[in-house]
Amino acid sequence: MKSDLSELLERHDVWRANQWQTQQDSYPTGFSELDKQLAGGGWPQVGVCQMICEQPGQGELQLFMPLLRHMASLSQWVVWLSPPAIPYAPSLAGSGVDLAQQLLLEPEDHKQALWALEQSVSSGACRLVFAWLTQLSVAQARRLQLAAEKGQCLLVLFSSGTSEHDNHPVQLKIAIKRLLQGSEIRIVKRRGGWPSAAFRLELGDSQWGMVKPEQQGQVIQGPW
Repeated sequence: MKSDLSELLERHDVWRANQWQTQQDSYPTGFSELDKQLAGGGWPQVGVCQMICEQPGQGELQLFMPLLRHMASLSQWVVWLSPPAIPYAPSLAGSGVDLAQQLLLEPEDHKQALWALEQSVSSGACRLVFAWLTQLSVAQARRLQLAAEKGQCLLVLFSSGTSEHDNHPVQLKIAIKRLLQGSEIRIVKRRGGWPSAAFRLELGDSQWGMVKPEQQGQVIQGPW
């Protein structure tokens, strides 16, 4: 015979803390452990995902390798705005990324960066945008979230560790830290769920797909 508690938990109007309050269309991340932690079982297809890194090279781009390969099947731009180093074209191509779909933007200042970012994510011509910003206000984050929803785009913002406690109205916020083996992932904020405890993922070489400024003479830069 069922207990009163069991019957209560079976009710559709009772929500448990380990259940998602919302469902969303998503892209599989390619990492099963990460998929388990995300609503819809992957990256949101629309909205702003904020990646918190103390410094570049924590394995943050490795998380998006499968998604970049998936984007090769779509005839839309992938925008890279103000990356800390130039994306390394031969490595991208060798990993199945379509270079003809990659667009590199280097705005001169923060105001231009925000304008270019909003235009990109709201245009409907981009399904994925990567951006590195030195600062972002709550109002600016809200505006970018609305722009991403308008353009049906996923915007991935890479921020410093000081941004972890900012109250930005974003879809997803993840902190990543490089370990001796793999990278530590922690879900700081996820729409429809609670923050997660830290867990480890094997991501491979954290320098994948990037080249440092002193190596720029070796980079193939066009036409892509």
